[in-house]
Amino acid sequence: MPDWLIRACITQGYLHLPLFDKARQAVTTDEPVKQRRHFNILPFMLIASGRSTGAYIPSDVNVEFLVLCALLYEVDHYVEDVVAGLEVVNAREVESLVHEIFEESSTDQFPKPQSEYMPEHHRPESQLPNHLEKVKNTLRRGISWVLSHPKVTSSSKHDQALLQRQSEAFYLGQITSVYESPSLTDSRRHERSSTGFQASYHYWVHTTASAHISGSVAFTFLTCLLGTSNNGQDCFQSAETKYLAQDLSMHLACLARMENDIGSVIRDRKEHNLNSVGFPEFDTGITEEEDDLQERLQQLRRLAAYERQCAKVAFARLGESGVADKVMKGLKAFCNAVDLFGQIYAMEDLTPGLERCA
Repeated sequence: MPDWLIRACITQGYLHLPLFDKARQAVTTDEPVKQRRHFNILPFMLIASGRSTGAYIPSDVNVEFLVLCALLYEVDHYVEDVVAGLEVVNAREVESLVHEIFEESSTDQFPKPQSEYMPEHHRPESQLPNHLEKVKNTLRRGISWVLSHPKVTSSSKHDQALLQRQSEAFYLGQITSVYESPSLTDSRRHERSSTGFQASYHYWVHTTASAHISGSVAFTFLTCLLGTSNNGQDCFQSAETKYLAQDLSMHLACLARMENDIGSVIRDRKEHNLNSVGFPEFDTGITEEEDDLQERLQQLRRLAAYERQCAKVAFARLGESGVADKVMKGLKAFCNAVDLFGQIYAMEDLTPGLERCA
């Protein structure tokens, strides 16, 4: 890209920053709004990714999508900094709140198995302790903004239901990730992580880790916005395109998580956060700590390159399957932005250190 176009994208990106504060306030009404470095560059990356390839996202969709990204990032920080900082709250209680919120707004497209999704003890909201009621109300604000967005409610029932499921997985992934931290007391940690690694790295990065990174929610929200012109029809209208779209979304989410972990490995070790390279599959047998870390990171970089190649194949197949040109252009800009942000993050950790509230 020529320098003048880069400067134009930066300027256009900064014009979107006030929208970020509006979205963040939707989640953190009761908390002070903090400055986040990655908020400043996110609009630029999405705009530049489209400008550099000619794959434009319509301006109205672009604005709403950027607000969503701000919202998802703020949810991440709220759960990590505020919710996990409440000494009287444990993982199971917060999971129960999320289940209750999504049960209140459930659709009929994907019925939820009682044993998997329903909280064990559904409590009337009036019986919630004050600190849990505050958390639930805050989480509900963010969830309602996404699921009640006018363009989402104008999309097909299938696409709305898929967004709901992806959103629930994101919130539960946030909780699991935070409460897996060894820095929490045993009584507050997630019971599934109390005995160490209980799943392979492949399973973890395709489930909890990819859900935590929020990419699947952003992908599905974008397809709802891009598909609203289909007169209520699904954005992807065949079994093949639905499968390929979700496969593309999963590869992008895994790629984003891997590159995130490459950039944050030093902070994660300092804060005792779970990082990809901490899994047993990355053991090297090298006794020198720095050499061991570099070898682990090199293995992770190779896996990230594999996920990037898989995403390219899925995107190409999707384009050959009759998906509308408007949708493919939007997805191309999204793919480029995910890849660009991940490469920047892999070079420099953009997330601030832990600031949990007492």
